[in-house]
Amino acid sequence: MNQAGSQRHSGPQVSSLHEGTPTTSDPARESTPFKPRNPVERLFSTYTRFRHPLLTSIGDELVDSIVGPMPTQQFLDDFFPISCIPGYSRPRTFRKGCFQTTLDAPDELKMYDPFVSECINCRTQHLSFPHKIESISPFAPQLCFVDSHCRGDKDNGYPFETKPDISIYHQSLGDKVPASCDSSLIDVHIEFKRYTWDDPFGIPTTTSRRDSAFIAATPNKTNTLGQIGAYATSQLASQFRTHCYSVYVNRDHARIIRWERDGAIVTEPIFYNIDSALVRFFSRYSQAPPGLRGIDTTISPASTAEAKLARSKLDLPEDTDMFQTTVPRTTDGLPSTVIFARPDVYSTTPFGRATRACPAYDPKRNCVVFLKDSWHLDGDDIIPEGHIYAELTASHVPNVPHCLASGDMECSPHQKTQTKKYSRCRWACQKDLEITPHIHYRLVLDLVGAPLTTFASSKELVQAIHDALIGELYPFI
Repeated sequence: MNQAGSQRHSGPQVSSLHEGTPTTSDPARESTPFKPRNPVERLFSTYTRFRHPLLTSIGDELVDSIVGPMPTQQFLDDFFPISCIPGYSRPRTFRKGCFQTTLDAPDELKMYDPFVSECINCRTQHLSFPHKIESISPFAPQLCFVDSHCRGDKDNGYPFETKPDISIYHQSLGDKVPASCDSSLIDVHIEFKRYTWDDPFGIPTTTSRRDSAFIAATPNKTNTLGQIGAYATSQLASQFRTHCYSVYVNRDHARIIRWERDGAIVTEPIFYNIDSALVRFFSRYSQAPPGLRGIDTTISPASTAEAKLARSKLDLPEDTDMFQTTVPRTTDGLPSTVIFARPDVYSTTPFGRATRACPAYDPKRNCVVFLKDSWHLDGDDIIPEGHIYAELTASHVPNVPHCLASGDMECSPHQKTQTKKYSRCRWACQKDLEITPHIHYRLVLDLVGAPLTTFASSKELVQAIHDALIGELYPFI
């Protein structure tokens, strides 16, 4: 099983194949506002009439956490060094002008197929699998490219479907590769825009970047930023990942984006019709090990026997996918392994603590415990949550769970965000940047609580609030 996978997989979804966004079958759910039904209106995807206020709000929150423009070669060498890709095979020869039909496309919808297929000169190739584009495989043989602009993901936490124009999946999924966007399985998404008024990323005109802003915060541009940010949010929330990648295309140039919990790093523009950098990115990404692609390698599928026992202890259905992870330190100094199901998490933006919490099974203690996974602020003045629990326990504060294990996941550099470091580079536009580094953290508690909304009587609710207040006010009593 792919380690980035989840228990959610709806498979190919039935959808209209005509141009533009089809009417959704759920009357309570809006069709994606930035993909109108009319193909002419579709050209103005961020036009005021179709601009969704939530996407604009997301874009507004992301503006001060986007770092760029990073030199593309440095991006590839730092995040996908060939020395860290075992058995790397260089891509086939790139020829200038191979994307000319994409540049000449009369509208955005007609950019998708030639962008992917024209590289090997088989635009007229018959595709037996609807909306599945395979002709880029010589450059990225381990990846599957799927046209998903009208086949969205509904189970994403937003009031609209997420519909990246191209959804890219790893071939390790085998026959689970969907014919639509599935945020729980996707590796990379590509979003196309055709007009400069939609492009949120600036091109600095001066060599001094300290007083330059990278993001142009006009309504159309902010809406675009919110759109691609929403796609990254859905992916990070529904998979076990430390970071993820996407590609943004605006007519004749593309940018690669690296999303993580404290911000995003964006490359300089890649004029992909004459520059092979984008092809080299896909070549390296397709052959890179899971950790470089952003998959959290500290989480893996549980063994069949342990998964069966954990489902029994946690009272879960037999078909629930179970995962295991190790929390670094325990009260006796040894790591603790727990088994759990993927918790449902819905975030609005990709940045922040990204807290996940759920009951888990501890095979060593043979009991159910509470697992909390988050990205806490990385600073010398930050006291880890596990240390606070330990202090409360040592002070005999009542009604407080005992922390059985806690610690930073420092086993690889990907468990610590890197955007802050790159924001200090000479090439980075630094005006209005506000980036706080985060580090991946887990803890295990001995007590599994229940939601307050599940109380059996008013007495039980009042008792729970009473006990919480006693623990909160104990030092002052």
